[in-house]
Amino acid sequence: MKKLIMSFVYAFLGLWYCLKSERNFRIHTFAAITVLGILPRYNLTSTQIAIIFMVIGFVLVCEIFNTAIESLANSVTTEVNPLIKTCKDVAAGGVYVSTLCAVGIAWQILWNTKVLGDLIKACFSAPINLTIFVLYILVGILFVFLPERKKK
Repeated sequence: MKKLIMSFVYAFLGLWYCLKSERNFRIHTFAAITVLGILPRYNLTSTQIAIIFMVIGFVLVCEIFNTAIESLANSVTTEVNPLIKTCKDVAAGGVYVSTLCAVGIAWQILWNTKVLGDLIKACFSAPINLTIFVLYILVGILFVFLPERKKK
């Protein structure tokens, strides 16, 4: 039982490392939270919602694997190595492709001018809504641009 519990602890520590040290992971996390926050405004099928969850998970997993590959590569050598550079570039390319796919799927499922117009109107319809929107954006910027803290 202790091994099972520790496996969850290690997984949480890995996620925590990504959140505190990887700006791109924080960007993807903030985007995911934003998308999940506006989903209730849409009248989506369970299949569409499942696709959105799968795509969000896919992008985050790609970013996690990219971080793992970069960390492993950095532990091998600090000198410039063309093969390690290729590994890191390919891993980053995988994140890029997954993100492009996510944006395409989100565009296809969520692009609805009426819903988007209603969201914009809701943000500007009352001072409190505008205040909440501005605070959300400011918190998001602070979250994304926290100084990176990597272990040496």
